[in-house]
Amino acid sequence: TAPDNVKIIAIDQQSLTFLEENGLSWPWYRSIYGTVLSVLKTAGARGVAIDILFTEGRIDRPDDDQEFFEAVRQSVPSVFAAVLSDKPGQFGGTWVRTDKLFIESSLISKSQVRSMQDVLLPLDGLVESATALGDVSTVRDTDSMFRWYHPYSRLQNGFVPGLPLALYHAVHPNKDPSARVKHYLHKGAVGIKYYGPEHTFETIPFAAVFDAFVTLQQGGTPRLDVSMFKDAYVFIGFTAPGLFDNVAVPVADTYPGVEVNATVFANLLENSFVKPVGFLVDALLTLFWLITVTSSAFQYTSLLRQGVWISVGFFAFLALHTSLAVLGYWSMMIVPFVATLLSLLTALAFQYNTEGRKRRFIRNAFSHYLNAKVIDNLVADPGSLQ
Repeated sequence: TAPDNVKIIAIDQQSLTFLEENGLSWPWYRSIYGTVLSVLKTAGARGVAIDILFTEGRIDRPDDDQEFFEAVRQSVPSVFAAVLSDKPGQFGGTWVRTDKLFIESSLISKSQVRSMQDVLLPLDGLVESATALGDVSTVRDTDSMFRWYHPYSRLQNGFVPGLPLALYHAVHPNKDPSARVKHYLHKGAVGIKYYGPEHTFETIPFAAVFDAFVTLQQGGTPRLDVSMFKDAYVFIGFTAPGLFDNVAVPVADTYPGVEVNATVFANLLENSFVKPVGFLVDALLTLFWLITVTSSAFQYTSLLRQGVWISVGFFAFLALHTSLAVLGYWSMMIVPFVATLLSLLTALAFQYNTEGRKRRFIRNAFSHYLNAKVIDNLVADPGSLQ
């Protein structure tokens, strides 16, 4: 189960509708986010990560931006999103280096992480006000699933942490988050261990927190018990379908991007990333399945026995890999499965061809001398000729 001290404040359809009915249409004034940060500070949250890009100022209300920046300065440790790119100059290449984007670590090497070329930073006022910045760029698998996460990237000879790691370091500045990920790194990424489908983490509508702020300002008792945020790590982000931050993950076809970041953070807290079993184990497992399953083609001549043996072998294959996944280990499934299937088909074709010739020879050799039923028995068991 997901840890109780990691929570999500969701900008969902309910919140969009509620605020619009109260005269606040999307996109909201930035100061509205400041009200939520104020509630988190009052409640005693440990820190907050805002999985939203604020790259352009409000020309119509510049004072609103300044009010937002001030709320960030007065809030709990706050981490804001930046976006890295591996294409030189994609965002103009004119960004100004800031220490809030980088993290020092002696536990990982530059060769262990991906290299990036450009970055899109939030507003200058947010860069100055925020505790830290974290990367929210992601890499999907070939089937568009999010299984892997890059905890660090390299930019101008420095390490840029992902948003969850930036939050961890902002709240625990004397702890190096790379100590919790270095043993799980596989080609610069860690395997994400999902706790369940959408809303596995406690998710609170943004509107409910905003309403709590208004009620507290009026001296009343809010309907939302804000004490739930005490000592909590909070992520704020989009879940409304129209805001286009939903992705496909192994446990759900639709999963909020903010909950992916919350999941990575929870894995970091619990030291529970998915760990690759390694090339040697994968190779031995592949060899074992090749020998075990394909041997059925030569050990049994009966199609029924072959079918039973093959079914048991593939069931055991799936059961073993499922058990490894439950225990937090990642092993290759496609390569050994395809290799075993191809080998099995080749073995069956070879066995069918050689056994077929032998049976045809028996029928032709004894058709003039023996009863048809006797010949059928000999064909079924050629070894009885010896």
